[in-house]
Amino acid sequence: MLPFPLNLWPVRGILPQNPDVIVALDYGVTVSKRNSDATNGSIKTATEFLKNFPEAHIVFGTSSHSFQGSAAFSTKEKKRLLEQLRVPEEKFFYAGGITNTVEEACAIRRVLQEQKIQPKEILVVCDRLHSRSVRFVFESVFPEVRISLFFMYEAAVQHDSIFPVLRSRWKWFLANVERQAALRIMGLDWVAKFKQRAE
Repeated sequence: MLPFPLNLWPVRGILPQNPDVIVALDYGVTVSKRNSDATNGSIKTATEFLKNFPEAHIVFGTSSHSFQGSAAFSTKEKKRLLEQLRVPEEKFFYAGGITNTVEEACAIRRVLQEQKIQPKEILVVCDRLHSRSVRFVFESVFPEVRISLFFMYEAAVQHDSIFPVLRSRWKWFLANVERQAALRIMGLDWVAKFKQRAE
């Protein structure tokens, strides 16, 4: 449970009706070069929803700026996790390396176009504090599609994240407030130029 006033920031979860696509958002890796708890958590949560909506497909990207080769490393770890969770290869698509949420949504749109999938509903699995930006971005990139949101159990904030902004709940909160303001004032294309600094 988020403390006050952080608990006022997330949007309400928008429950899925019948999603064709389930997006597992990426939250980077740790300093010890393993997928963060939230990165793995989004994949696990997406897999649980796939059981309820077996006609859907899981789509994910991977952070390409965590360290050199991080996208390939993280993709391999995610595919291994999906194999452990018994998700057939034909039920998920990789959208490529990404550096921020705008890039992630655009990459997902491209891979769906390549696969000739025209979704009516996209369920996005995300972190609570990230939810306001996630809804804005995905509704902008997919204006004709119903966007539903589900908050995974694992928080994006992790003390050993490779991204300093994700090591503190307050820093992550402020980063999301700043991003949301920039999205509304400057627009998607401007925000897409920026990425979180890795250490």
